[in-house]
Amino acid sequence: MASNYTNSDSTENITEASSPKTKDDFLNEILMCGICLSRMSSPYCLPCAHSFCRSCLLDYAQNNNNTSTSINFILCP
Repeated sequence: MASNYTNSDSTENITEASSPKTKDDFLNEILMCGICLSRMSSPYCLPCAHSFCRSCLLDYAQNNNNTSTSINFILCP
């Protein structure tokens, strides 16, 4: 038997999810560093084509015990 009950929370979530992204939202999503979750500063592109802040990659490499010779082969974070 069908119910006419509507959950207002689910309606709000559907409305938010279906609203079109603005140009700024789209740019912020593309330019966001996956490590610090901020807009990239001094973007650096890995061979896999993922980009991160250069300083974030250097910190990531140091904190994951990469040597200076293996930094060229950093795994995508």
